[in-house]
Amino acid sequence: MKFSLNKLWIGALVGILTPVITLLLVYNSKYETLSFMEFIDYIKRIGVYTKLLSICVIPNIFFFFVFIWRKYLAAAKGTLFSTMLYAALVILLMYVF
Repeated sequence: MKFSLNKLWIGALVGILTPVITLLLVYNSKYETLSFMEFIDYIKRIGVYTKLLSICVIPNIFFFFVFIWRKYLAAAKGTLFSTMLYAALVILLMYVF
């Protein structure tokens, strides 16, 4: 039985987890002296949480193109879908909260 990465849910999972991992890398690279909750409070206080969230989604482009080049179109759709969910979240955070 051969397992294929060309599944919508795999692309969506990659697209959802990649920004979270990127956020953790940003936290560990520059703000490791703060606790994670202090870090979240700090980025809210200075008003860059939507900008940081937008930047954390950028690595999804890499996975999207890798899925396209490998002809895993369903996984690419999942990555694109999760990126659009993050875009909706950024817009919601920008204008509602």
